[in-house]
Amino acid sequence: MKRNIGLLVAIVIAGLVAWGVFTPRTTTITVEDLPWQIQISPEGITQVFGVSVGKVTLRQLAEQLRSVPEVAVFETPTGERTLEGYYGKKRLGVFEAKIVGELQADKATIERFVEAHTERKPQPTGTWRYELAEKNVLEANSFLIKYLVYIPVVDYSSEQIQTHFGTPMNTVKADERVTWWLYPAKNLIIMQDNQGSEVFYYSTTADYPALEQRLTTMKTSPNTHE
Repeated sequence: MKRNIGLLVAIVIAGLVAWGVFTPRTTTITVEDLPWQIQISPEGITQVFGVSVGKVTLRQLAEQLRSVPEVAVFETPTGERTLEGYYGKKRLGVFEAKIVGELQADKATIERFVEAHTERKPQPTGTWRYELAEKNVLEANSFLIKYLVYIPVVDYSSEQIQTHFGTPMNTVKADERVTWWLYPAKNLIIMQDNQGSEVFYYSTTADYPALEQRLTTMKTSPNTHE
């Protein structure tokens, strides 16, 4: 069962106090690298968890996480394909979460990778996963992270999303289960799922419109790593 985000923040702060990081006379406790601590550069680069989305490569993110990702192409039932590096559950910032980096790759590159794939596997969400040839995995290491996908292990209620991230520019109800919370000023989209994991999508300013269009119009579950 996922833990509540408010409770986990309290546990983190209590732990810091217990270890002497903060003295009893401390009046303000600041915990850094939280999912809602987002900075946007004048160039539209999004900084979160110490990661510069749109500027960091797959290899550089792997070095930061000290983890080698699984790299694959995912294809939806409607034929849309994305190239992703999946790191599994890692500690990014204060909390653990599943981390996925969707890579900047044009259609021709993705098609070339698919043509050379080693295995095609069906996924529970209805998508197909193409295992890549080793040479293409090595090539993908130099690709930039286009979208950083953060799937927390803790639960966020609608009230907590509002409290931590602020009022969204808009919300789009996909179905009885999923609602999209849109934060274009933060280059952020949150999938609020009342039956499963929330999913946070961090983008650049330039790539945000395409992400919003894709997510809010897709007919299948966007979480290929449930």
